[in-house]
Amino acid sequence: MQEEGNRKEESGRNNVPNSRRRMARNPAVMIEISEGGPTYTEVLRKARERIPLGELQIKEINVRRTQRGAMIIQVTAERAREKAKKLTERLKELFDRETKVKIYSPSPQGEIKLMGLDESLTVEEISGAVAKVGKVERNEVKVGRKIWTRDGTVNTWVRCPLDGAIELADAGRIRIGWSSARTMLMKKRPPKCYKCLAVGHTRIFCPSEVDRTGACFNCGKMGHTVGECKDPPRCPLCLDSVRDHRHRPENPPCPLVAGGQMRKETPIRDKEATKTRGERMEMETDRGLEAVKMREN
Repeated sequence: MQEEGNRKEESGRNNVPNSRRRMARNPAVMIEISEGGPTYTEVLRKARERIPLGELQIKEINVRRTQRGAMIIQVTAERAREKAKKLTERLKELFDRETKVKIYSPSPQGEIKLMGLDESLTVEEISGAVAKVGKVERNEVKVGRKIWTRDGTVNTWVRCPLDGAIELADAGRIRIGWSSARTMLMKKRPPKCYKCLAVGHTRIFCPSEVDRTGACFNCGKMGHTVGECKDPPRCPLCLDSVRDHRHRPENPPCPLVAGGQMRKETPIRDKEATKTRGERMEMETDRGLEAVKMREN
């Protein structure tokens, strides 16, 4: 029984956000058009007229728009990755003179948390080690800022192609300089709107009339960034809705979800309701003591 319990405990420890993030189902081609360029309808029509899919042995594709408004073409044929690459090359040749049209093959990204680094490590050392273990190109690795922990070590996160992130997560640890850092694959982040600061949608689909562009992602105030912020977390969306606002906009406690809709929660309408359980218990104790004193008098 104890052996079975140990197995369960071990399984529970491994079942963390390191969990298997799968690769994109189908390879794709991304088309992004900047302001002043042709419309997506014009680009797609021209592509259909000039590039017969039969020549590339592609029988079926799926065309849709992304959350950011770009166009994505998913290839569902056999040897899809190879054929998506050929389609990307043909599209680039077709629109090579269109400076406002960007065509590329998107690579699914993954984020890895590195824990237990020493403070002397540089961004170049971290990115080099990640690229080597993850089997990705060094210029595909982005390293975040250092975060000090209570035990005196440093944590950070890195973003790289998802297959490389999975390699790092499977390794469990990575040697960087004198440090042996633990690796943990992070869950995929939901889309975030940099206009209203809500999660679940992007700027192009933002339903809010409020523009918070440039506001701090921690406190919601203007004039500084989250890296410079010294204020406690404060969600401006919940503050405007008279709710408990003591969290960042993107954190799980925030009641905002996709499309700017609110979860069904009881709104906070007075200051009493915003007090913590401990504060309310303390108040009730004080009131009880006052009642005893009144009876004694």
